[in-house]
Amino acid sequence: MPSIHNIKKKFSVNHIFDQRLTTTYELVYFIDDSNCKMLLDQERYNIVGDTVVFRKPGQQNQSFMPYESILLCFEWGWAEVEEVFVEAIPTLNEHLEQVNYRGIFEDIYQESLLNRPYAQHYMSAKLMEILYGLYYERNTDTYRRQRITSHPQLIDILHYIDDHITEAFTVQIMSIDLAISQRYIYQLFQEQLKTTPVQYINECRLNYAKKLLKHSNITIQQVAKMSGFMNGTYFITLFRKKRRYHTVKISQ
Repeated sequence: MPSIHNIKKKFSVNHIFDQRLTTTYELVYFIDDSNCKMLLDQERYNIVGDTVVFRKPGQQNQSFMPYESILLCFEWGWAEVEEVFVEAIPTLNEHLEQVNYRGIFEDIYQESLLNRPYAQHYMSAKLMEILYGLYYERNTDTYRRQRITSHPQLIDILHYIDDHITEAFTVQIMSIDLAISQRYIYQLFQEQLKTTPVQYINECRLNYAKKLLKHSNITIQQVAKMSGFMNGTYFITLFRKKRRYHTVKISQ
């Protein structure tokens, strides 16, 4: 288990921290919605609220922090395989969905104030919850299947959707490929997920499209096609409705 040795909660207003070299792993949860700027190994990051930053030992760091954050500094005593897991967690973690990160950070901070016996074990377990959540934010397909259902056939269906998300398949095509009736597929989604397969597939496609829009300069029509939508106009309508993303620059 990791060992936490420093926990701070800051309420700095436009505070500029001295440049320093990190000596341990650091997790920082940025709470408010104001912008923060961070220099890490000469790379500039613009950070908004509800974001977790993960810094590793030996990185040059300087932050310009106009608002509240919670800082956790910790060390490892683990084998190489666990270190590989930690190295897979990116520096900037935004648009988080897996766990209630703010609640966990607050729990750790509050526990640190109580100084109770065995508190380090509790805080280490909570820290692991954060780290695994951040790791699986980058493996959301696997994580989602494991969390939302234990039904074997539904897991197979969700696996199929993840593997074919870039293709313009329908529920009928999926039904044939998996040898599961359409009626049973609709029944499983309603009973297990309280939604329809079409709604679920569209949500997966929109999430994939969001990543494409964020990390590339391709056109909306290309994004729609790469996300499995046969109709670009339908994709734009769904995207704006679901994400309230009215300021997207539509490149034709």
